[in-house]
Amino acid sequence: LLSIRVRMVLNSSLCEYTMACFILANAAMFGVHADYAVKNPGKDLPGFYRGIDLAFMVVFSVELFLRMIAAGKSFVLCSNPDFMWNLLDSFLVGFSFLEELLQLMMTNAPDVSAARLLRLLRLLRIVRVLRVLRFFKDLRVMVMGIMSSMKPLLWALLLLGLIMYSFAVLVMTFVAE
Repeated sequence: LLSIRVRMVLNSSLCEYTMACFILANAAMFGVHADYAVKNPGKDLPGFYRGIDLAFMVVFSVELFLRMIAAGKSFVLCSNPDFMWNLLDSFLVGFSFLEELLQLMMTNAPDVSAARLLRLLRLLRIVRVLRVLRFFKDLRVMVMGIMSSMKPLLWALLLLGLIMYSFAVLVMTFVAE
């Protein structure tokens, strides 16, 4: 009974669009973090930014937990149509917790290589923006169209390069004579 109610709430348009807004707001925060890092090199992010990051982590963790309740055992089954999304969500939430753990460990023993690893983990969170595709069918269709056109685009670029090379050789031959 609980899983049915949770599933109904999670599948509602309001919940899906709310989560999409959280994802986009989180992506906007990446830009704010990057801007701050460029304007203040060598300084740590203010506590306010860390609080916002923790709030995003809590929201995404709660959503993942609710999705686990709604799906039950099928959450981890390959036959579940949302299996890949569940895997991505679990991976990202897990990395968020790992990042927080590393952040706590780094405050005690600052290390340059650990700081680089932490920045790399922060960059991995941008992958969460891919989850927005799950909510917007038209956007998903456009992205799939672009991805599907990559192979013909590469062949077109190769053909264009061949044509440019042929004309360059032709012009060089005329100039050399």
